[in-house]
Amino acid sequence: SSDLEDLAHELNATMGNSACCESDGVPVPLPVESAVASNFEEKVHRALDSQRGSLVLQFLLPDGKLRDVSFEERPLGIDFSRSLPLTVKRLKAGCAAERKQVCVGWVVALINGQPLPTEFDAALQCLAQAVAGLRQS
Repeated sequence: SSDLEDLAHELNATMGNSACCESDGVPVPLPVESAVASNFEEKVHRALDSQRGSLVLQFLLPDGKLRDVSFEERPLGIDFSRSLPLTVKRLKAGCAAERKQVCVGWVVALINGQPLPTEFDAALQCLAQAVAGLRQS
């Protein structure tokens, strides 16, 4: 489970069912000890910070297996096909993808756990947005 899932379970355990009550059918938060809320908020920020700056591409390999590859910096150094499925066509020498042992012919199946859009331009934009969040090497 992820850090954020763990924090959600912790909040639920800390607050139990007293986290809110309903007023005219609308959930209304009840006061929480400020120290508990502050500590929880700090943990959430740490968990989010730890997830920033990384990209996980799940590739479908020619043998039908799946492989997750995590990137922390850009550029990836991958030239992709100009149509779907988004396939690795070339790797730039010495690039992040080459160091991660990505191979020509691999197909992007998921970007950060999410399926690619079914339209090429949207899939490319999704990938570009994910890569933009990485630090420049």
